[in-house]
Amino acid sequence: MIGLRVMREQAVFRNMSRPGRAAGLAGLFAVAVLALAAGGCERKTEDDEAPAAAPAPTAFPVDAGAWRARPDVMVRPSGLAIRVLRKGTGAGVPPGALVTVHYEGRFLDGRIFDSSIQRGQPARFPAARLIPGWVEALSLMHEGDRWELLIPPALAYGSRGAGSVIPPDTPLFFTVELIAVDAGAGAAPDS
Repeated sequence: MIGLRVMREQAVFRNMSRPGRAAGLAGLFAVAVLALAAGGCERKTEDDEAPAAAPAPTAFPVDAGAWRARPDVMVRPSGLAIRVLRKGTGAGVPPGALVTVHYEGRFLDGRIFDSSIQRGQPARFPAARLIPGWVEALSLMHEGDRWELLIPPALAYGSRGAGSVIPPDTPLFFTVELIAVDAGAGAAPDS
């Protein structure tokens, strides 16, 4: 083994002594040293990757058809359209749970009709006692999720609307952040 290594080293030196070869090998060596010094030979790992930037919130007014057709929007068979802004890793929402959320509800023209964010206080609701679009979305969410929802009228307030605030047959746009899940039986909401 030692004899083979010596023979290889002698061959390298012999090749370097030929005209033109030494300069070529020296240049290659210099490039390798510079690459190491510049960090060009670092090994990248998943941990070294910069976290992906969160998607930008939707700009208003919203064209419902175009928004639903975006590649980052999932449209459920019910017609509920979901865009994930941040993926959470916490608990899911079991039936009968109370949820603590921050949310903002808008009409497609951008007017806000309700917002826990503007009030500066998260809301707490029984997950099963909300409009059908929210119930469906919450059943899919996990603590830490932040989603945009485009809720068709049939999954919102339908042909009856909601008093003087939401006209009949109005699609609604929500940004919802699921803060906490209380799996105990849901009673009356705190807010």
